[in-house]
Amino acid sequence: MRSKKTKTKISPALLAGILTFAIVLVIYIGTSIYFTKHFYFGTVINGINATGKTVNEVETEVAKQTENYTLELKERDDKTETISSDQIDLKYVSDGKISEIKNKQKAFLWIVSLFSSKNSDLEVNVSYNQDKLSQTIDSLSCLDEKNVTNPQNAKVEYDGSNFVIKDEVMGNKIIKDNLVSAVKDKVEKGVQTLELDSENCYENPVYNKDSQEVKNALDTMNSYASANVTYQIGDSTETVTGTSISKWLYTDDNMNVQINNDLVSSYVTSLAKKYNTYYATRSFNTSVGKTVKVEGGDYGWIIDKSSETSKLIDNIKSSETVTREPEYSQKAAQHGANDIGNTYVEVNL
Repeated sequence: MRSKKTKTKISPALLAGILTFAIVLVIYIGTSIYFTKHFYFGTVINGINATGKTVNEVETEVAKQTENYTLELKERDDKTETISSDQIDLKYVSDGKISEIKNKQKAFLWIVSLFSSKNSDLEVNVSYNQDKLSQTIDSLSCLDEKNVTNPQNAKVEYDGSNFVIKDEVMGNKIIKDNLVSAVKDKVEKGVQTLELDSENCYENPVYNKDSQEVKNALDTMNSYASANVTYQIGDSTETVTGTSISKWLYTDDNMNVQINNDLVSSYVTSLAKKYNTYYATRSFNTSVGKTVKVEGGDYGWIIDKSSETSKLIDNIKSSETVTREPEYSQKAAQHGANDIGNTYVEVNL
């Protein structure tokens, strides 16, 4: 007697599940194979949507992006200029970086990219014509001499009653070496904007209105100008005030206050010309009753110009208010037209 064999039946649901799994597996494996040569979902390289693209396709777009490149120069006074790729023969040069991004993908983990994105900003490798770049930079308006305003330090100026600070002038004079270096850097990195100020492309004043050196100079010059020197020369007076002193003061390149020795000496010389009586012609009454004129001789008042210049400068530096006589190298009997006085020897030839 033979035994009957029982057949195992696969339920339709299980069969459908196996079939679905097989289809999904095939799709997954196929997609994985696809992503061995293509970029993941959500891949962005330098702003380019690289999803599903090959390395060559992305590099082609990067090359087009490079060909359309323009560098905007943002200058002072809200001025702008541009340097375009065609002016300098700018070209993309493949260096394998894009391929590296693709090679780092794990093809069988492509499904992870559905839940995340990868944004890469690469420093694109480029070539350009050095001579054309130099020519393009040389032709920029900001380097044209007629458009250049030189920087000026803050100044200390006299306003008629006091010294005050006059603001610096920033100007727009370019430091060419810095500009060339900055332009090359931005072009090579693919950066589209160059702020000349932030890249130190301008010559700037050494001292501004807030510099301590300028404030110190202001205090010193006002102190010097407060001096008041009155010369008592016989019945006459001559007074040196801040108005005159202000014309003799200046600051050197390091903002140190200086007194112009030549100008002070010139003022003392004018005093000497006015009040010296050396070699003057004098009139006096003789013993026989005649009035005669005598000229020449080495008698009379002589202001010592060198000593007086030094002393006046010392008075100014000490901010003194003083009344005094000038320094003399020679004195007469008295001041005035009759500086020989009333006692003298008369010799009548």
